[in-house]
Amino acid sequence: MGRSLIECDNFVEYVDLLKNGLSHYILLIGVKDTIGLNFTDANLNTLKSIGIKENLVGKHQYSYIALIQGGISCFEKLDSIEIEYAMQIPFKMYVSSAGYTVGNKSVIEVNNVNYSVNRRGLNMVIYDTNCASVIDSVCFDFHLKSTKVSHKPVNILGLCVDMYDKVSTTNSSVVEMWKKVNLYINKMEIIVRALGNTRLDDGTLLIQDVFKNMPKATGDLRLIQQGLMILLVELDQICRQYGASYWLSYGSLLGAVRHNGFIPWDDDVDVSMLREDFEKIRNNDNLNSRISLKTLYVFTDSVPYKIYRLYFKNDLSLFLDIFVFDLGTVNPNSYEEYRKARKFIFDSVPSPYQRKTFSKDPQLNSKLDSAIKDATSMVTYLNDNGTSIIYGLDNHSTSLFYNYTYNYDDIFPLQEIEFEGHPMLCPRNADIVLRQSYSDYYTIPSDTYPKHGNILNDASRKLLQEEIYMSEGKK
Repeated sequence: MGRSLIECDNFVEYVDLLKNGLSHYILLIGVKDTIGLNFTDANLNTLKSIGIKENLVGKHQYSYIALIQGGISCFEKLDSIEIEYAMQIPFKMYVSSAGYTVGNKSVIEVNNVNYSVNRRGLNMVIYDTNCASVIDSVCFDFHLKSTKVSHKPVNILGLCVDMYDKVSTTNSSVVEMWKKVNLYINKMEIIVRALGNTRLDDGTLLIQDVFKNMPKATGDLRLIQQGLMILLVELDQICRQYGASYWLSYGSLLGAVRHNGFIPWDDDVDVSMLREDFEKIRNNDNLNSRISLKTLYVFTDSVPYKIYRLYFKNDLSLFLDIFVFDLGTVNPNSYEEYRKARKFIFDSVPSPYQRKTFSKDPQLNSKLDSAIKDATSMVTYLNDNGTSIIYGLDNHSTSLFYNYTYNYDDIFPLQEIEFEGHPMLCPRNADIVLRQSYSDYYTIPSDTYPKHGNILNDASRKLLQEEIYMSEGKK
């Protein structure tokens, strides 16, 4: 018996296996982030052999969806905005794709169940009409020189264990650490689904207890998390010193609520601030002898934006992201105003780069500052007495406007929450905020791996250990 689809981790071999059953397969495809900088004509020709017609070469950070039935392309679309497709026959299907700058996601639903691996690259779900069921979910990541193949378990009994062991690193401790975590999580999936609403004697949901007792990271990833924790503690102290507020957000808020600290496979920290609070610390350049706050100007082939990051001054590549929000009042016209303002920024500052680039050109950066300022003056939903907390126009672009807009009363007054043994600030109603971003956030995710490529070498490991040692000495 030859290899099955779920056992195959080679792109060309996988496509060859698909050809064997292509006459009774339906392929649903949605790109997340980007098709990949290293997607080649040879890769395209391989995909053409199973019915794809669109030329995807050079389409970095584009959205792309396709429906291939019996080896014939029934629907394909490639665009620079988020795109979607829905159909009821022969089953209920829904496909959505968003490139890196317009939502960064892939959704592939069959009969209301999302099977997409939802990782960077070309996500594909294979439906077999002979057995009327999904038989595999796979993602091809062409961004690296060696194409990585990732599967998502579609059988809860574990016939396919998602082992992300194709990472581009020689750091064995990082690889081994997340292998253990990922294997643990896949084994826990049956238990987590079976727990449902079971509660402990004190009323706590048993599933919450399971997540809080998940093993922490080990090796270099744990060192990275300890370093990030130093940045977070420093920011907390600086904000208290200058009377500024912040709150844990996105994965860091999820980690605080679900794990009382870092998600075991996470390698970054996210916080949010109102603009007036951010300006209080931004205007104090010499905040600390160990850290610095930097503004990065990012240009892609789709939209320019700014990133605010807290770094160590000793050249460690670790960082804490700060997302800036504005006060305002959302109305039915707000999204259209937001979309037009984003387009104005894009049209005002055409990117001279074909791929994501951190610009060091002062004139280009100044032009982006001016465009963002002018775009901000165009929207009418901003006001100091607003009832909404709205994602700033200078942040990374998103088409999911309402996912990044919160009711003021759900954020303020801020509450304290434990994070790695430290009291940190979080939204007043963390549950509502998390559900707005993640829906049911007590589920097993498909992307249980570090996403920011923070790999330590001997020199950076030594620097980080020194920072941790100094931090512990201050306690």
